[in-house]
Amino acid sequence: MAKYIPPQLRNSKNSTEIISNHASLRMQQRGIDCTTLQQTIDDGVKEEDVLSSTYRTPGKFCVVSSEQKIITTMPNYRNTKFDLLRKTKIHEQQLLTKVAKNNDVAMCELAEFYLNEKLDIFDVKKAYNLFLRATKHQNSHAMCKLAELYDSNLLGSPNQKLYLEWMTKAANKGNKYATAVMGEYFMNQYIKLPPDISLEQKTLISSKAMKYFEQSAAKGSTRGMWHIAYIYQTGLFGEKNLVKAVEIFIKAASRGSPSALGSLQNLVYSKNMNADKLEDILNYISPIIGNQSSQIAVELGLAQIQSCLGKNKEAASIRGITMLEQAANNRNEDAIVNLIDIYKHGTNFIELNLERSLFWANKLKRLYEKVAEEGNIDAMCNLGELHLSGDLGEINYDKALKYFYASIKSGRADYIYNLGMKLKTDPTIIDTEEGAKLINKAIDIWKTQVNYGDIESAINIAEIYYDGDLGQADYEEAIKWFSIAANHGDNWAKYYLAKIYLVKLPDKDLELAINYIEQVVYENIEIDLQEKIDKLLLNLPEENITYYEGLNTDKIFEGV
Repeated sequence: MAKYIPPQLRNSKNSTEIISNHASLRMQQRGIDCTTLQQTIDDGVKEEDVLSSTYRTPGKFCVVSSEQKIITTMPNYRNTKFDLLRKTKIHEQQLLTKVAKNNDVAMCELAEFYLNEKLDIFDVKKAYNLFLRATKHQNSHAMCKLAELYDSNLLGSPNQKLYLEWMTKAANKGNKYATAVMGEYFMNQYIKLPPDISLEQKTLISSKAMKYFEQSAAKGSTRGMWHIAYIYQTGLFGEKNLVKAVEIFIKAASRGSPSALGSLQNLVYSKNMNADKLEDILNYISPIIGNQSSQIAVELGLAQIQSCLGKNKEAASIRGITMLEQAANNRNEDAIVNLIDIYKHGTNFIELNLERSLFWANKLKRLYEKVAEEGNIDAMCNLGELHLSGDLGEINYDKALKYFYASIKSGRADYIYNLGMKLKTDPTIIDTEEGAKLINKAIDIWKTQVNYGDIESAINIAEIYYDGDLGQADYEEAIKWFSIAANHGDNWAKYYLAKIYLVKLPDKDLELAINYIEQVVYENIEIDLQEKIDKLLLNLPEENITYYEGLNTDKIFEGV
């Protein structure tokens, strides 16, 4: 089949190279000839974005990259413009109308709307200002959300002082989430106290923790209840009372707390609780939770199917699958995904049922389609994956690509990168050349964001070069971008720089590697990074390992 030449390139010397291998293959598979393709571009409605232009006619559409190369072409499954933001914008305007009337609940809802990275309206500054405005109406939920923003990197480097300030304000307003969080904060402070601290100081901190936990529990928070029970179970604050602990665990479990049920299961294993008692609790709460809280139903349902809860494994599986079905009927995505997999493969106590698996796969498709209509990018990606999985009875490459390309129309670098990697690595839709171009597009977007101070974007670029996503690993480029993040205090970037200088480069630079390791080990870091540093230390020469043994890293990481 002769390759189609768009009008603007018909006189170009390179015109025979402008159709990707993928597009040429799809033209043959779908019976789309050059004349039809030309009519689609000449007569179709043009929609432009950063990466490509889409030409649509009632019968066909094709996508042309910004480099004027045909990416793909297929039948037009929709005869109207694929307007991803229409419903999103309508909802935004509805909330703005309420905000104009000083509705603080609407302020919080709109702020969380702006923080939803799945939509094309992500705006941290707008969200922050709305939460701040809602706090002037004494809205404790807004105070919690402001605290979480300060604890994240969305406002720059995390600010522990402002995080605690806003969470304390919310707790003092009686917010049950905030009271539980502050209880945990003071409990952790208590655990970190040095052994020679005075009894008076210990009592002061433990009483603050208990005060917040009791306030949270009084508001019905199972998180607060669990911590109180745990304190009595372990005797953390002095008094050990197993009877009281079991009583409170049962109270929290009866409200559907997965943590409390797990604690009760452990008490059964340790012979501190009767197994029949736990079975009675599970029989009582499973149908209630299934109808009332779909996400907890998924967690508890899977725990029972996987034989992690309950005495009778077969009865537990029946309770578990029933809970998943209840949650799925409430349109819980996790429940539906798990049901598809369980019925497709079966378990020890649940028979394989392909008809039931297909039923839930089609229900999931309809759920994703509805959410995708509202502009949810993840739903578009999920639809692409669903059509590739075969869970719907057959693999549909056309529909899969349709949704994958729709997901990148917003210009979000992470989705562009993900599609690029899929095209490079997924054997069902492989197009190495197009995949590499999309990855480079993502890099260009992230570079711009780095110029505005986004350190996470620098790490994303560094990891592409470190992992060799564009071919072979390029450690010099990785060093360049990891260094930007490391200079802003990012511990993971320091770890990767140490690893490059110590392990990856043919000419090791021991001095630089040790410099970055020292910067990391003296800071309070997360446990998974601590484990990676420990393994990296094994690559040091013997004299340096002896030196690091003298650092007493166990003490450094105590309480992390």
